[in-house]
Amino acid sequence: MADIKLSEITKELTTSQGNEFTYILDPNDVTDGPNGTSKKMQLSVSDAKDNTITRDKLGVELKSRVTANVSGTYAIDRALGVVYELTMTANTTFTDSNLVTGTTTEDILILLSGAFVPTFPAYWEVMPSSEAYDGGVRNLIIAITINGDTNNVIYQLQNLQT
Repeated sequence: MADIKLSEITKELTTSQGNEFTYILDPNDVTDGPNGTSKKMQLSVSDAKDNTITRDKLGVELKSRVTANVSGTYAIDRALGVVYELTMTANTTFTDSNLVTGTTTEDILILLSGAFVPTFPAYWEVMPSSEAYDGGVRNLIIAITINGDTNNVIYQLQNLQT
């Protein structure tokens, strides 16, 4: 058993199930003993703390794949996922929806196909190493949001063989 003053707790206490701690209600009150009025409190540890990151713990938007046929104007809704498998059925102008804010960064991956013309937002800056869109194959587009508040997005496009 350990005596701990609540006012002195500056970090999380870790203990195994069933351990007892004594906490001090008033350190100036010595009526019940040398450490003030004290009461025993039983800690029940029901869930072990797990700091591991697994796919099961990720939010839906970090593990979902959005699959759609697109045409006209299509909003890439960042709240739905980070992987988009899109087939253009006509020329398509892409917009962003739920773009991150502040200085938060975010990466999305788009697999785009269809023998039509894609138009990306004007603030998307293409990387010099990108290839031109090829409607005869799937195209891998990696779009990286550097700063959501300034719509600072860069992207790279690569043609895939299949």
